[in-house]
Amino acid sequence: MNRILLVNFLFTFALGVLADSPKLQTCKSTIGHVEKAIVTGSQFKNGKYILKHGTEVGIEVTFNTEKKVNDLKASAEITLNGMNLPTKLPNLNGCKVLKCPLNKGGPYVYKINMPVSKFYPKIETTSKLRLKNEKNKVIACVIVPIKVV
Repeated sequence: MNRILLVNFLFTFALGVLADSPKLQTCKSTIGHVEKAIVTGSQFKNGKYILKHGTEVGIEVTFNTEKKVNDLKASAEITLNGMNLPTKLPNLNGCKVLKCPLNKGGPYVYKINMPVSKFYPKIETTSKLRLKNEKNKVIACVIVPIKVV
């Protein structure tokens, strides 16, 4: 059983969400599944994670894979006016910290942190994080409702 942390990444999450935090919605995965996902650095209020300018937020995704994974890539997007827009991540290569290949099974823990820039617009939306293998098959996917303030 491998438990490995990938540190230094985010796309919009937060510190202080514990046992009473809401369960995050998962999205379609083809060769794996999410066991749990935790947002850190943010309060959950009115159905959204509140991301404050000038703070740092994070997400920790615990997942299993149904196949061996030789390469792990992260991607993120937000939805605005019905359009999915890619979000820049500090590190797209999940194997830089997480030792690849990942063997079938798990659980594996992917942890990312990222500052909430003062240049981010004040918006309410959803953010989606996907972890994919070398064949672009989705291993884990999480949807996070957010509000940037």
